Amino acid sequence: MKKHQNRCSATVAVLVENLQSSAAFEGSILTLAPWQQANSLTGFKAELAGVLHVAEGAAERLMVQAGALVRDLPSTLAAMECGELGWDFTVIIAEETCLLHAAEVAQEGIDAFEELLIAKARDARLNSFREIARRRRERAYPETIVPALVELTPTGPCASADPETVCRGSV
Repeated sequence: MKKHQNRCSATVAVLVENLQSSAAFEGSILTLAPWQQANSLTGFKAELAGVLHVAEGAAERLMVQAGALVRDLPSTLAAMECGELGWDFTVIIAEETCLLHAAEVAQEGIDAFEELLIAKARDARLNSFREIARRRRERAYPETIVPALVELTPTGPCASADPETVCRGSV
């Protein structure tokens, strides 16, 4: 049953990213002004929140996380589609690699780190995996150490509404 839930979560992530990309593409084709494009994405966020019966903030986080997963973490998405990884583990991987993007780490390093985290996630519990992932990132890339004050905020450094500037770095 758990594998089926993981596969469904992967499908939801792909669907959310495709709808979000479609809204952005539609805005560029129609040559909408930036405020109109932003309004379109805000409408999509509100619709998503309504369909899922969650707050708009949760829907926004889902949009950011789905975008990072589909665009930047193909191995993690593949593991999810096979049912090997759950959504919670995927979010931790996305958050940790987001910090690497923000620190402008080379894509090869990010890909290798993603593979390492996928391997570690298979044998770990959620709480211990969060600590393992953080420690591995901090040891391998000390420039990504987040000050405690920022790390303790409820939204975190990677929950920005603008994934282009925070989660993808200069990619």
